[in-house]
Amino acid sequence: MPGRLTRIVKSMKASIYRRYGPPDVVQLEDVAKPAPKDNEILVRVHATTVCATDSRVRKAEYFIFRLFIGLSKPRKPVIAGVEFSGRVVQVGRDVSRLKVGDLVFGWPGSGKGAHAEYICMPESGAVELKPANMSLVLIAGPFLPNPGRLWAAITGAAKIVSPFAAATVRNLGPHLTFLKELIESGKLRTVIGRRYAFAEIVEAHAYADTGHKVGSAFVLVDDVTDP
Repeated sequence: MPGRLTRIVKSMKASIYRRYGPPDVVQLEDVAKPAPKDNEILVRVHATTVCATDSRVRKAEYFIFRLFIGLSKPRKPVIAGVEFSGRVVQVGRDVSRLKVGDLVFGWPGSGKGAHAEYICMPESGAVELKPANMSLVLIAGPFLPNPGRLWAAITGAAKIVSPFAAATVRNLGPHLTFLKELIESGKLRTVIGRRYAFAEIVEAHAYADTGHKVGSAFVLVDDVTDP
C-alpha cells in the first residue's frame, strides 16, 4: 500500500533438520542470512561436503551427540556441514587479513554450519585463502583429523560454548595453513567421490550413510563456474 513501510527480510537457503533419522529428515529451507560482526567475514559458500560425521550426528549414532544437541530431538534446528569453500562477499570494519573477493576455505566453529548459502567466520578463525593449485570445489573437502571434525560438527550443531570446543576450533587455524602448504607443494590432494547440487543434498546424505564411499561427497551450493 502507498505510504506504508515495507520490511525487507534478507534470507538464504540452508539445509536443516529438526529430528534425528535417515537422510529424508533433511530439508532445504529459507532462513535468515547472517550478518558479519566487526571481526568477521561473510562468505558466499561455493561448495561443502556431507561427510561421515554429518551422517553420524544426523542419526545421533552416539549418545554423546544427544547430550549436546538434544535427547529426543535437536533443541534447535540443525544446519550441518563441517567444511566449506567460497568467496568473501563482506567484511567487518575490524577485518584486515582478508578482503572482499578472496577465495577461501575453512571449518566452521561454534554455532555455525556450512550447509547454507552464506556463513560468517571470524577472521582469526579456521579460515584460509585457498591454495593456488586447487579448485574451489576440491578445497572444500581436504583431509581433517577425526577429533577436529567431530568437535566442529558438535559445536556447529549445538551452539556449544566450552573451553575444550573453543580451543579445538581455534587450533584449526594453524592446521589449515599447514594443509594449504602441503597442497601447494603437491603432497596432498582431494579425491571426489560424487558431486551433488544443493537441491540434491538429501542424496548426498544417503551416499554418506553407505559408509563405503571413496572420496568426499561434494555439494555445490551455487552454480558459479568453479574458480
